[in-house]
Amino acid sequence: MSSTARSNRLTQVVVEAIVALGVVMAALTGLGYLIGPNGAGLVHGKPSWPLIGPGQYSMTVETELDTDVTITGAPTTTETTSGTVDAATGQRPAAIGRPITATVEFDGPTAGQRWAWAIWQAAGPLLSAFGLGIVLVMLRSARREDPFDKANLRRLQALTFLVLVGGTLVSWGGAFVRRWLLDNSAVADIVPLDFHFSFLPIIGGVLLAMLTEVWRRGVAMRTELEGLI
Repeated sequence: MSSTARSNRLTQVVVEAIVALGVVMAALTGLGYLIGPNGAGLVHGKPSWPLIGPGQYSMTVETELDTDVTITGAPTTTETTSGTVDAATGQRPAAIGRPITATVEFDGPTAGQRWAWAIWQAAGPLLSAFGLGIVLVMLRSARREDPFDKANLRRLQALTFLVLVGGTLVSWGGAFVRRWLLDNSAVADIVPLDFHFSFLPIIGGVLLAMLTEVWRRGVAMRTELEGLI
């Protein structure tokens, strides 16, 4: 085996190892939410990330506030002979205004709220683990044999479906879970009625669908050529 071939093989092995590590970390992170105190409650200690991170122990949601907030230490202005300046520093004046983002922590949630939040948080990492797992199988196939075969075409189709459909469901479903949690809490009257949707899964899924179609045509052409030989 030439030095170039050995170098290429080593690069492939390193890439596979990195992807495999990503699969394990994503799977453990998702599992951490499900077995943590806001899920099944099987783990009550605080192991290090990625098995359980701090986020699994406090049930929180990020949101903007639709109310006036008094901020301790906020800059104030004063008039001087040289004009208006900041009272504390003497620098040019600055003001803090909306939007103000806050972290809402839910104390004493119901079992349904806990599980909705835990599943929402776990869905993204677990979906990533499945997607990276498909990529890992394709990488190993490319190292051992011809990657342009029907098996890899099916894997690429599965990955496209996972990103397009699964990613969209996770993103949009999470937006509704977040809204439901806020609307059924004590902060319902001081937060705006907003939804945060991401279209990145749709964009990524469409790009993968285009790649899958090119791959499908390549496999079909190779099969046709092999039939003529």
